[in-house]
Amino acid sequence: MSDGTAQVLVAFFAALPPTILAYATLRQTKKNARRSERRDQAIEEIHKSTNSMKDALVLSTAKASKAEGKAEEQSEQRARDGQ
Repeated sequence: MSDGTAQVLVAFFAALPPTILAYATLRQTKKNARRSERRDQAIEEIHKSTNSMKDALVLSTAKASKAEGKAEEQSEQRARDGQ
């Protein structure tokens, strides 16, 4: 093996570990990005479902309040008509 070939091999193996480390870091970064994206989607789904629950609660409360107001008006009207 010539001196030049040995230097090339040494340079190749010296450069290999940082490359592997960079690859592992890149792979972990991509994995974390996918995990974060899935988490964000799950949070968005939770927001959508809780918003629809909130809307249903507001609607039912408004309907009940309106019905209660009508019943109260009718009872007041009856009380006035009775006097």
